[in-house]
Amino acid sequence: MSIAFSYVSLFTWFSAKERPVAIERRLYDRLNQEASNIQEVLNSAGAEGQKHVLALRELTEAEKTHGHISQAEDADPYLAKVREAVAREAQTYASSYKEGSGEGVRYTAFDRYTKMASRVWRECRARSNRSRRSMCS
Repeated sequence: MSIAFSYVSLFTWFSAKERPVAIERRLYDRLNQEASNIQEVLNSAGAEGQKHVLALRELTEAEKTHGHISQAEDADPYLAKVREAVAREAQTYASSYKEGSGEGVRYTAFDRYTKMASRVWRECRARSNRSRRSMCS
């Protein structure tokens, strides 16, 4: 009887110790997986932001060189909205300012959007880096 009791006691003791460890291990694995998924989303968002900043820089330079860039279509929804906003802004000043290439209303509007997008992208990247460092420490 005492041998059976000791095996049962030993089994109960190991079960009580091993079960929380197994649960903790699964929880830790799940947290790591979710953190990895979040990191992928943040990386893709950062790449998308950088792509928009670079595209806006190109649009700004093209507006300065060629003019009327805001009147073209764009497949990217964000850039299409920026072009529309620049075109609307230029229409409000159409009677006062000459259209065409150079540093006109459209150029300054594109330049303003470029600077704003660049600042937001840098701030988001810095915030993301700070968050990553605080999670790792």
